[in-house]
Amino acid sequence: GALSANQSIAIGVNAVTDTHLVTTAATIVNGSFETPEAGTWFITYSTGANIGGWTVTGDSIDVVGTLWGASDGDQSVDLNGNNLGGLLSDPIATVAGETYRVNFELWSAGTIEVSAGDESATYTTVSAAPWTQHSFDFTADGASETLSFDSISPGGAGGAVLDNVEIVRVLENFSLGTGGDVLDLSTLLESAAGAPQDGSAFDNGWLEFDTSSGVDTTILFLEIDRTLLSE
Repeated sequence: GALSANQSIAIGVNAVTDTHLVTTAATIVNGSFETPEAGTWFITYSTGANIGGWTVTGDSIDVVGTLWGASDGDQSVDLNGNNLGGLLSDPIATVAGETYRVNFELWSAGTIEVSAGDESATYTTVSAAPWTQHSFDFTADGASETLSFDSISPGGAGGAVLDNVEIVRVLENFSLGTGGDVLDLSTLLESAAGAPQDGSAFDNGWLEFDTSSGVDTTILFLEIDRTLLSE
């Protein structure tokens, strides 16, 4: 349907390479692991347990409360509960053949594998490092995909800690409109949001160009009071 307050589109234009990147929000449940609540300590969940949007795989995981500072919100997940564990997401709605980017943050020490469909990649974090952001791209095979995070080393209790998992759909190489800085959003929004737009999505809002990065120009969809449209 039309773009609503819980959808956002970011358009990055690299003037040097003349490449264009669009990301639209997709839905992932409990990506910040705020449920179930673990209080000031942690709770260990064994394989097969459901923690809201995710199923525990491997041996076990720890949902960690305010024992340490999370990257986003109050809680995070130690992918080694008593031993090597993992998480499998509920099905995520996708469009076959389109590219999706999973953003997530890691802390503590360990190596994990991130997988979707038949694509995977490994990521390592070290204990001395702060929370670090990572991304994983995959191409959807069908109308839904599942995403998995699996601890692969070291064994035993305590491994890589995961938080702030987000997923966006990536659209590349769309056409620029005429007039330099003017972008033709008509077909872009139809493709990104999934339905033709009648213009009402912009009746009470603004478009703003953000060039603060010095490289990319991002178009931000803003509310009428010029605050960023909430995600």
